[in-house]
Amino acid sequence: MNTITEKMRSSEKAAVKLVITLGFLWASSAALAADFPAPGSLADGAQTWAENCTRCHNLRSPNELRDDQWISSVFHMRVRAGLTGKETRDVLTFIQAANATAAQVRTQAEARAEAQQDEAQEK
Repeated sequence: MNTITEKMRSSEKAAVKLVITLGFLWASSAALAADFPAPGSLADGAQTWAENCTRCHNLRSPNELRDDQWISSVFHMRVRAGLTGKETRDVLTFIQAANATAAQVRTQAEARAEAQQDEAQEK
């Protein structure tokens, strides 16, 4: 006795495979999107950061963690600090912006140091 799958025509099999594949792709993209929340307000994030984070501990420099590590840290602290989703996204936006600025400053400082080394070698 033939199974239902064996009775399907090849075009029907291809359509089923396509639907299954698209389902997996959609589920994967949704999981990835959850890792990177929508940006919040930079100004509100700075205020929330200053008002809430200093209550329990010293502020950490944004460049102590990578942007992806801050996501985990901030969402962990959301529960402990009782922050709303908006406040959490705002703080994350502020930290990541500060991290990017710190990285730019480091890059500029490294470029100046390299230029000074090049000048010293030329002399």
